[in-house]
Amino acid sequence: MGNQIHNHPLNNYRRVVEMVQGGVIGEVRRVHVWQGGGVRVGQRVKQGTPPKHVNYDRWLGPAPARPFHTSHFHFNWRYWWDFGGGQLADFVCHYMDLPYWSLGLKYPSRVHATGQKGHNGDNQCPNKMKVDYHFDATEDRPAVHITWYHGGLKPKGAESYGKGSAVLFEGSDGRVLADYTTRKLFMAAGKEAKPVKPTITDSVGHHNEFLQAIRSGNTNTTCNFRYGALLSECGHLGNLSYRLGQKKITWDAAAAQAVDCPEAAAIVKREYRKGWTL
Repeated sequence: MGNQIHNHPLNNYRRVVEMVQGGVIGEVRRVHVWQGGGVRVGQRVKQGTPPKHVNYDRWLGPAPARPFHTSHFHFNWRYWWDFGGGQLADFVCHYMDLPYWSLGLKYPSRVHATGQKGHNGDNQCPNKMKVDYHFDATEDRPAVHITWYHGGLKPKGAESYGKGSAVLFEGSDGRVLADYTTRKLFMAAGKEAKPVKPTITDSVGHHNEFLQAIRSGNTNTTCNFRYGALLSECGHLGNLSYRLGQKKITWDAAAAQAVDCPEAAAIVKREYRKGWTL
């Protein structure tokens, strides 16, 4: 997973995490995450021929065999279920990273996605999408409700913040608005922001951290594979709900299955094309 914003040289995410975990805005139960982009694929172009330097069979991998089209090839593969997960799976690791990190989230217990494709769009993934994620309370935090938006959808009042893409934490004592490089604090009436104690070391850089882990044998990176898997699962669950007919699902993380929803199994673990195994 390319999750380089986690280790952005400006360290903005680190400062936001310190604010939230330091209790500056009080108890956080609600988060809004919106991404300004949307699926850009429309009508399928005429069937073509793969570039000479591409082994198309290997490029398809375990996906079902299909004729070559540029609409599902370079870059555009993101918008076809056999190859990607749309705008949600593309950007969930970057923006949901902030609430996951700040609140110590792992697996949502309930997920509900709604969305739609563009007019006459030939892509499979939705151009517009809204996903509600519910995380049960733990000993360390209350229950959390996060809503994801993309394709022009935003929470009520978002236009006043002037951000095309952002994360908004709503706490009992105030709000924090952040994107990749900026953050802004809005304290509730009668509340004052308390000083934030630095708790997270500045990043040495996403690639440098990876190289240091190789050289030292210390695999405890700040954005390791285990953490990346949580963010990936988050995106897949939103898409799962959408692909099941925009159905509300209850997720059993330990069993990796949707509760009382046998039709989800074929999406959670798909059948590979003959000759491909994992």
